[in-house]
Amino acid sequence: MIFLIDCDEVLADFSGAVLAVAESEFGKLPDTLYDDWDFFKAFTPGQNEVLSTVIEQPGFCASLAPCEGARRGVGALRGKGLEVVCVTTPWHSSTWAYERQNWLQEHFGISRSHTVFTEAKHLVQGDYLLDDRPSHVAKWSEHNPNSPAFLWGTRFNTRDTCLRRVEGWTMLKEWLLY
Repeated sequence: MIFLIDCDEVLADFSGAVLAVAESEFGKLPDTLYDDWDFFKAFTPGQNEVLSTVIEQPGFCASLAPCEGARRGVGALRGKGLEVVCVTTPWHSSTWAYERQNWLQEHFGISRSHTVFTEAKHLVQGDYLLDDRPSHVAKWSEHNPNSPAFLWGTRFNTRDTCLRRVEGWTMLKEWLLY
């Protein structure tokens, strides 16, 4: 069985790295930061340009920290015989995909053959999907009605309700009964 898993916020702490840059560059973060999954909406166009410039620099993707418990969680999925495939949306950068692939291999042992770079995650076939973006979960569920999709709970999607919302690896384990 194939378990499709998103990278940013599930495996990699993308938001933590970006918000650290934002706080360093702009000071106090906007009050509206947690109002939407797309936290970039809380910043001005000029601020987003600064953030994009930093994110697009070589080394940014490679420097991301793994999310707490993610290595153990991926190991548990594999331990139950699930084939883990990372389905991730690439940033618009000449080095992002290369760095992401090396990062996934280094931290999770996810090879190039088990990594799909696309924003159209609903087109990727699998038995399960785990993603933090509500629209990806909804669209994948719509196209794969017999395969469960799980919304990975983050501080940016607390307002989004989902029947299969998971708040961490323990809760995912309960849903999958592994």
